[in-house]
Amino acid sequence: MRYFQRILTVLFAFVLMFTMFPSMAKGETTAKVLTSQVKLSVMGDSIHGVIQPKTDVNIQTGDTAFDVLINTLGTSEVDYMGSGSSIYVRGINNLYEFDRGPLSGWLYRVNGSFPNYSAGSYVLKNSDEVEWLYTTNGGADVGFNPWGLRSFNLTQNIKKNKMMKQQLQ
Repeated sequence: MRYFQRILTVLFAFVLMFTMFPSMAKGETTAKVLTSQVKLSVMGDSIHGVIQPKTDVNIQTGDTAFDVLINTLGTSEVDYMGSGSSIYVRGINNLYEFDRGPLSGWLYRVNGSFPNYSAGSYVLKNSDEVEWLYTTNGGADVGFNPWGLRSFNLTQNIKKNKMMKQQLQ
């Protein structure tokens, strides 16, 4: 069982790495100008609940999904590592990756879709809706399905595999 959990943890980390290292953004620098507004919400687990209700946030040209999170909650509430296209959010409001098991952690969604790259690279547009969601099940519990499977529930699949293994013994 521990071996299987380790494999799933490594698999989950691998999926997260895909979201952290997209192709590098162009190194152009421009003055930021207030251009638009987006909506931001942050939802924790069943214990923490809503951390940040849906809020209108003013953005500047070039602001990313990560910038909006930091600018709204502040650096004291967000624990992260890396920068730019390699930003990885480890914790928000004292709720951290792996706090609720080996498949738990933070994901972000923009306009209902989970981008496949770092929030530090996702440049926002006017009226975008940014959601930060805490998953306890590799994303399946918040609608993240990276492989497009009809039935994607890692916890349920782990239990099924455990039962099958016991039946074979």
